[in-house]
Amino acid sequence: MPDDKSRADLLAEELDDLKAEVTKLIGMIDFEIGRKWCTFPLRLQIERIEQLLRQEVANAEP
Repeated sequence: MPDDKSRADLLAEELDDLKAEVTKLIGMIDFEIGRKWCTFPLRLQIERIEQLLRQEVANAEP
């Protein structure tokens, strides 16, 4: 049975999975160091990367 998902949908799902994994890893770092402010710049960079990737997904051809 063929999959009805477009390339953009598949990329969006993959991005969501990746974001969940990265968020989990940052949480582990926060727990280990005990200071969330240490990972704040990393979180900002990840948010920016996510925005750029979501733009790419939105512009992806089906």
